[in-house]
Amino acid sequence: MGAKGVAQMQEDPALQLTLSVESLLCVLHVVGLRTLPGLGEDVAAGLSEPTLQIAREAGANALRAAGLAELRVDGGNTPGLVLDTTLAALVLTCATAPRILYLARLDAQGRADAAYVHLGPHLAVVHTIPQAGVHRFLGLLDEAAVCRYAEGVLRLQAQPAPRGRQLHLTKRLAAEPDEAAGGQPAYIQRIAAAVGPMVANTLVAMLRIGGQGEPSTSEGFSLLQVQDGFWLVETETDCEAGARVSARPASAEACRRRLVRLL
Repeated sequence: MGAKGVAQMQEDPALQLTLSVESLLCVLHVVGLRTLPGLGEDVAAGLSEPTLQIAREAGANALRAAGLAELRVDGGNTPGLVLDTTLAALVLTCATAPRILYLARLDAQGRADAAYVHLGPHLAVVHTIPQAGVHRFLGLLDEAAVCRYAEGVLRLQAQPAPRGRQLHLTKRLAAEPDEAAGGQPAYIQRIAAAVGPMVANTLVAMLRIGGQGEPSTSEGFSLLQVQDGFWLVETETDCEAGARVSARPASAEACRRRLVRLL
């Protein structure tokens, strides 16, 4: 991460919160937000106003019981809900961070896990949904902590590069997922068939959100884990034949270096 990132902060494992969907709806209402990146345009879409109000009230009660919010009255006005500062910092970082690291792992059995790592100027926050209706927020306070988290998702340890030569496929093979293969893209299936049985494939993408009329941009790679190591899969855009997908055997250390370059 650059000089404007989270380079001078320290890790604090206490920055972890788990919210129900009702509590999240309440928090978003208090801070004036409709949603967070990755949750669609409106978290409350499809809910009637009475149902939404009941959900927010239930969420407010849960937050107060957990010590994450309290009612305050200012000058005789209607009581207002005041959020715990840590809770507010985690959620607002998710809403305003200019960069998002997206990690989406799909294993050979079709089990999927996804994480959004929101990279703010003073805090990085991991937002995951471990089960339906449950939102988990984890604060990471330096670049090393972000890297360690991503390495855990990618299952990077000290694996050497597997034996094999670099492969190339045309980009058109990446167009549609193969539902019969657990939703994996067709080109991942082609690569896995050539290099060995697949353990999992993880998409690693960085989204840089544009501001003041500037477009958002994204870049990234996939890490294909097979039984004897990893294959680093990337799209090449400057080859003579046009865009194509390349896959090369990579050690865990080489994968770490690629991750750091992305950050």
